[in-house]
Amino acid sequence: MILFVMYQYLYGNNNHKSNIVNNLKKIIIVKNQCLYISKILHLMDTLLHTRLNKNRLEHTVFNNLTYMPDIIIFFNILTISGFNNIKNSEDIYNMLKPLYKSFRIDRLNEIKGIDIQKAGIPEGLIFGKLLKRAQYYIVTGKCSAKEDALIRIKKLWGKLHEISEIQN
Repeated sequence: MILFVMYQYLYGNNNHKSNIVNNLKKIIIVKNQCLYISKILHLMDTLLHTRLNKNRLEHTVFNNLTYMPDIIIFFNILTISGFNNIKNSEDIYNMLKPLYKSFRIDRLNEIKGIDIQKAGIPEGLIFGKLLKRAQYYIVTGKCSAKEDALIRIKKLWGKLHEISEIQN
């Protein structure tokens, strides 16, 4: 089903993603599936129409880990298909696949909120973002140990805290 919808989106006469999503709703697809497909369409659009450097691509992949296996499959299909009219799908596939495989997704939950609190960072507006950044450091290999990621987060929080005190 998802492949049919993706084919319509990429090669149909009316390939506007909102039309495809509306058609999905008419077919009575569960809301979560519809949202999932919509997110994949949006991410594929982003990847196809945005100049991506390694850093931006790394963040895009990390922030969308749930969707990446399907996106990689779709770009692979586009790459090997004989009717491919999307020029840079092969380039994107060749960047995405090794990058995603290099991520240590199994280490995603190695750092939890309690670890951030134990590092001396109080809960607040940016707590979740700092947790996500610590997980990013671990998953992407920018920090090999949990302690290194926590030290970097603590330094980042210190800088942010300084800035907020100066502004007040």
